Amino acid sequence: METVARNIGGMILFLVVFLAATALLSAPSWYFAEKRDAWFMWDYATVVAPFAIWVLLTFLGIGYQSLSHILEPIALAILVPVLLGLRVFIVDSWAGTPSTNAMSVFVISCSVAVALRFFTPHMPE
Repeated sequence: METVARNIGGMILFLVVFLAATALLSAPSWYFAEKRDAWFMWDYATVVAPFAIWVLLTFLGIGYQSLSHILEPIALAILVPVLLGLRVFIVDSWAGTPSTNAMSVFVISCSVAVALRFFTPHMPE
């Protein structure tokens, strides 16, 4: 029972660290989008939801379960700020609907989190 509590505590700490890193890397996008009133609740959700989905799928036992799959949230921590940056700095200037773009980035990032759990092959530790 103690091991389970330690694993859950470790996973929560792990999630907090990746959320903080993602938020920090997304800060420039937030700053410039906020100046244009183009930062939405979808953008905040984009920073949090992919990690929450990944953790939920991991706890449900979906996908391979090994320590080497720690690369999946690292990929999310890189991908989410990149997607937000692309939306804020490039896509919003092409497409005139930033709120729709924000929703699209949310759906894409959550879909990537699900795809990582389902399709990442087994990696030896």
